[in-house]
Amino acid sequence: MLKSIVLIVSVMFFAGCGSLVYDYNHDEKEFVFNFKDGSHYAVRLQEPKHVGTFNQCTMNSYTLNDHNDVYGKLFIEHISLSPDCTWNGLSTSFFISLFKDTLKLKSVKTIETIDIDNYSFTTYKINDEFYMNFILAFDTMSSTLILDYEGELSADILKRLKPSYRNKYLERLRFSSEYNESLVLKNPIYGYFGKQRESFK
Repeated sequence: MLKSIVLIVSVMFFAGCGSLVYDYNHDEKEFVFNFKDGSHYAVRLQEPKHVGTFNQCTMNSYTLNDHNDVYGKLFIEHISLSPDCTWNGLSTSFFISLFKDTLKLKSVKTIETIDIDNYSFTTYKINDEFYMNFILAFDTMSSTLILDYEGELSADILKRLKPSYRNKYLERLRFSSEYNESLVLKNPIYGYFGKQRESFK
């Protein structure tokens, strides 16, 4: 009984607070990165295509596509797991694997990865020719995965977190696609996350 009460309270708490590192305001067409020092980085969207996704393990999860004059094409998948569920591996690995398989890419190689606080910034080389940036923002119960095709968003956020950083891949040939898959919707097939197994004494 007590366990059920704790679970309900936890669900209400996380559903109300959402992600601690990333917020999306549907009405304002804006998503915001929240940093540990209390500052924020807001990104105004232009033509966001928001699609809610649902699974028994998720709350307030969705995909988001935007073609932006400042940042170029962005694809975002935000996944909030309920407190009684857990990932069965790394969300980034699952995401990139689905991305590669969906687009039938020959190779997706990691060129650079920078981890700062609750953010991970990765540059990938696609098919040994094109470059693409990727951002992971995560906290206890949520993962926000962003395909940053032009790399401008990654560069701007990294300048905020690490002023000395310079992205030497921005001028390289960039990868582009119409990727629009979802880990949440594919979870029943691939089992990316699921209910935690209770331990019995």
